[in-house]
Amino acid sequence: MPGEAPRALITTGPYRLTRNPMYAGLAVAYAGDAIAIPEFWALVFLPLVLAYVNWSVIPVEEASLNGVPGYAGYRARVRRWIEVTGAISQSRSAHLRTLWSMSWLSARPGRS
Repeated sequence: MPGEAPRALITTGPYRLTRNPMYAGLAVAYAGDAIAIPEFWALVFLPLVLAYVNWSVIPVEEASLNGVPGYAGYRARVRRWIEVTGAISQSRSAHLRTLWSMSWLSARPGRS
């Protein structure tokens, strides 16, 4: 709850890709709306809004999380905005392993 000290650390769901899924989602929605309208000036101001959130809002929130057990490790593992490459490569390699184990290629003689 806003204004209360954090009690638990959530690292699953969207929090495994970004420490700030709400801000990342709002940025995507804002950009999508600006493109759909189309309103060029809204896109011009988006970087300014994101800079304000990144350097003024998020540091205050992160300071309150520093006392939560496990946050330092989580902060080192997960990016502030979004981790695309790690999530894609992890899910892709798991998907490829599954496909390989199910494929006829893995069952051919001489293959292990």
